[in-house]
Amino acid sequence: MVPWVTWPIFTRALCATDCALQLGALPVANGSMPYWHMQGRPLEANPSTTLAILAVHGYSRNGQWQTCVMHRSILQTFEAKLVDERVLLLGLQVDEHKTEGRPEDSLYWEGSEWKTGEDGLFDVMDTFFSTLADQDAFPSLSNIIIVGHSAGAQLVQRFAVAGPSAEDRLEKRGVHLRYVASAPSSFLYLGPARPQGAPEPLDSHLCKPRNASNESTGIEFVIPDERASRECPLFDDWPFGLAGGEVPDFMIAASHGDPLHLYSKFSKRDFVVIAGDADVCNTALAALALRFQRTAPGCSDKHLDTRCGAMLQGACRLSRARAWVAAHRAKFGATVATQAVTTSTFTPTEGPRRSLEVSPQ
Repeated sequence: MVPWVTWPIFTRALCATDCALQLGALPVANGSMPYWHMQGRPLEANPSTTLAILAVHGYSRNGQWQTCVMHRSILQTFEAKLVDERVLLLGLQVDEHKTEGRPEDSLYWEGSEWKTGEDGLFDVMDTFFSTLADQDAFPSLSNIIIVGHSAGAQLVQRFAVAGPSAEDRLEKRGVHLRYVASAPSSFLYLGPARPQGAPEPLDSHLCKPRNASNESTGIEFVIPDERASRECPLFDDWPFGLAGGEVPDFMIAASHGDPLHLYSKFSKRDFVVIAGDADVCNTALAALALRFQRTAPGCSDKHLDTRCGAMLQGACRLSRARAWVAAHRAKFGATVATQAVTTSTFTPTEGPRRSLEVSPQ
């Protein structure tokens, strides 16, 4: 048994032994975007590719490791020969500053705004989809999956609301798109209503580990009252809503001047939310409880968004995921599926889930 303290080191070493990655550079409008890919499998024309996967790293910007972990997961699902021949795995690398070994025009994003698509990152992501939409380059492509974890999940969720500009072309070809957001710290809501009572106490059933039912039912939604609105007047502004703030140009263009257009398109997309049933920490609330009550749940989640706009979505990642799923089930008439007690999944009602069609065969 590997001690938990050394587990991250162990997994990195394990990946290094069986995961030969190379760094590529995708030409975009104002430079080039670094991305990871399997050795000899860059984002270039390939008539054999049937499944393309774009992985987006989290706060730590460890794209190489995240891509390697994704590769190991794929190998547990499909035969290695099929993966080598038909799966195109790409891992976004959002650098924080100019990095040695990158092309001179390599793009980078300082600060943390990248996780909500600011400063042109949505446009960069869109270029990946536009490249894959080229039927001459990828004639056999049938599925694209974009999956983000933590900060990357925030990026994926907001990008999914806008959708790629090549979406119609891909759908016309029969290429299915799936968006997966794993443990995002916050969500973009399509309306001002928020879960009633948020942020709830950390001992709430919505923020309790291993909740046997793992249901999102019973959550009521209200527009924050006068006091909450006074304390958090921008709760529905970007990046938590679309009522105001610095909404990225890409999102504005995708709306065609009408937010209802975004609602209509998003309701038909295959979107999945994953939240761990023990992802219930909120360091700020725990410290507050410790100060006044002398007891607090032991936890560490230093990357959880504790701005008031995020807190009005829930106290922890799990409750925020449950609430968002419930909100969109109510808004779009969508179904919510659960996998044991570890995930909450949102998929639209239009058509069945197409898990079987993700096969690279």
